[in-house]
Amino acid sequence: MLWTFAYTDSTAAAQVDTDIAFLADQSVVPDGANHPLLPLPLKLMWCYALGLTVTRMRINTPKFRPFARPLIRPIEGAATPSSRPQLSENWRNTVAFNAVEGIQVLRTNTTGVAERDFALLTVGDGNRNVLQVDEYCMRFTTVFVPVVNVWTISGAIAFDDPLTAGQYAINGFEIGSAGAVATRLVFPGPQAGNPLPQARPGVVATTTLVTQGTRYFRHGYLGEFGRFESFQPPQIEMLNTAATANPEGYLDIVLTRPGARAA
Repeated sequence: MLWTFAYTDSTAAAQVDTDIAFLADQSVVPDGANHPLLPLPLKLMWCYALGLTVTRMRINTPKFRPFARPLIRPIEGAATPSSRPQLSENWRNTVAFNAVEGIQVLRTNTTGVAERDFALLTVGDGNRNVLQVDEYCMRFTTVFVPVVNVWTISGAIAFDDPLTAGQYAINGFEIGSAGAVATRLVFPGPQAGNPLPQARPGVVATTTLVTQGTRYFRHGYLGEFGRFESFQPPQIEMLNTAATANPEGYLDIVLTRPGARAA
C-alpha cells in the first residue's frame, strides 16, 4: 500500500526553516495548522524536494522532535523534475509516522526572486511483494488539462490496446507532461487488502517520456500501486506548474484474475 501527498508554495525572499504549505487534498485530513494527519501509523517509503534555490528541507512531527527532524536528501535544485529525479530512498531504512500527528515540512532556500518549491512524501505499509507473472507495459492517454499548482483529476484513461477481461495489478507507473511535478493513481472503490481506500499512490513525474524516469517506479520495485478491473481502470491526478493538455504515460500491469468479477 502506497499513499502520496504534496506540499507547495511560492516565495520571493530567502527562507529559513519555514512551513511549506500542504497542498489541499481530498484524500488526506489536515490538522488546524494545515498539516496532514494519517489515520494509522505508516512508514515513510520515499520523499522528494524540489526548488530552484532550495538548500534544505526537513520533516517535523511530534514523534521526531525529541530526537531529530529528518532531512530530505538529496534535493533537486530545479523548477521541474529531471528525467531521473533524485529521491530520498527511505524504503531502504525507513522511519514510521504516528497516527493523527501533523506532518510538517520545513523549507530553507536562498531565493531573491519568486520561485515555487515542492515536497512529496509517500507513505506505506512497507510491503513490496508483487506477483511474479507476465508483466506488460501499457501506454495510456488522457483528455484533460491540469490546473496549475493543484491536484487535477483526469477522468477516464484510454489504453492503446484493449485489455483482456479480468483484474489487474499495477506494478509500475510513469507519466510525462511539460511542467509536470507529480502524478497519482485514483482507484474506483475499495482496494482488496488495502485498509485505506482513500490512499492515492503516486510518483514524481517527468517533463518528457522520451527517456525512462527512475527505475524505482517500475516493475514492482516499491510493491503494488493498486488493482483494478479491466472495465474500470484508475484515473490519474496531476500536479503541474503548466497547464499542458492531455498527459500520457505508461503502466506496468499483471493479470491477477482472468475473467469477469464474481457477483
